[in-house]
Amino acid sequence: MDEKAAVNRAAFIKVLAFELSRTWLGSRQRIRQVLRRMLGRMPAWCEELSSMVHEEFSAAAYANQLQLRRFLGRVAALRSVFRKGRNLRIRTTALGRATAYRWPVPQARNEAELQDLLCLRSTVALDWLIKPHVVRSTNVDHYRRKMICKHDGQIRLIEEPRPLMKRVQKTIHRHLLAAIPVHSAAHGFICGRSIFSAASPHCGKRLVLCMDLANFFGSIDRRRTSALFRLCGYPAPVAFLLGCICTAPESNSPDMPGGELVKVSRLPQGAPSSPSIANAVAFRFDQRLAGLAHSVGADYTRYADDLTFSGNEQFVNSASRLIPLVGAIAIEEGFAVNHRKTRRFYAGHRQTVLGLTVNVSPAAARQSYESLKALLTNCVRHGPESQNRDNVDNFRSHLRGRIAYVGAQHASRNKKLLELFGRIHWDQSTPRDLQ
Repeated sequence: MDEKAAVNRAAFIKVLAFELSRTWLGSRQRIRQVLRRMLGRMPAWCEELSSMVHEEFSAAAYANQLQLRRFLGRVAALRSVFRKGRNLRIRTTALGRATAYRWPVPQARNEAELQDLLCLRSTVALDWLIKPHVVRSTNVDHYRRKMICKHDGQIRLIEEPRPLMKRVQKTIHRHLLAAIPVHSAAHGFICGRSIFSAASPHCGKRLVLCMDLANFFGSIDRRRTSALFRLCGYPAPVAFLLGCICTAPESNSPDMPGGELVKVSRLPQGAPSSPSIANAVAFRFDQRLAGLAHSVGADYTRYADDLTFSGNEQFVNSASRLIPLVGAIAIEEGFAVNHRKTRRFYAGHRQTVLGLTVNVSPAAARQSYESLKALLTNCVRHGPESQNRDNVDNFRSHLRGRIAYVGAQHASRNKKLLELFGRIHWDQSTPRDLQ
């Protein structure tokens, strides 16, 4: 049997807010279970409290610890329970969860321990890494930036960290972010998952609905990133330092490429830590969308900023109502849906998810196969150098990767492409005829 410890009103609110922040608040029964687990019993005032929490937060079904603490601090029923300095006994397991690190991340209680965790020689190096965030006018810049024009004409800002910053971000990614769980619906940038695993649940469905998030990485700023590390259990000063390291600082300099994109702190596209942070921050977003999809008989997956829903008869009848709900949930969670990219694919037409055709099984489009086969054929006939028109550094590996993508889930295509690839003469510049 669990031991119990006496706590005052402030400590009880802290523990209860922590437990409720991890709970679906759309059900009074769930809230009662939390109280019963903490107290080991269910006094009469807990019924009133559970009803009040449900009434306050049932619309969103979730709340963070700060929201819950503020609300619980105003509840009169709790004030009467703790009247005249009275304490309440709760299970020590609940008290330990609220004060310990939430996930098995390496601990760092102060700046010196964080320096050791990040393998930095001194705190001077740590101060130098966060300097652009804390000093308004500085020439220190830890990123190389370039603009890429996307196929739809929009601009994408790529920010590649310089060597020291990249090494530190890789350390955070490998030893810290790997311990933070991501939702099962997330498939992007996760070991063992891919566009094929993201597309597989949507095969053979009557309707496939694809939606897109606008400025996915850019919408996650330093505040949200620091909050994630605070949620792990790191003290606020350490969480702030980690948030600064993992985000690019805001800038109003006219010489800075990116325009409006750089006027706020953001996760930099090109940093090794950004995808893991984005997936972790989007956990509750994925949780809510998965629940919404389940309510209309649909499946849901997310690959980075691409949202995909699919289902049969029930989903076909509910899709028009689901689209604005997804947009509303995205706004509540700090994201925004780009409704111009929303697409519906019905059975009987080609259904495409992440560039893969999913009418029967996830496979690359036939046009991709035909164009790659033609490219390999020309490499055999005229030599690979003549076909490397984009000056790809390692053209051989580039072709091998495209074959792996196009040939995946399709054995006959893969065999034909590998056969052509094997006939390419990489060590000769003279063309070779197919015959």
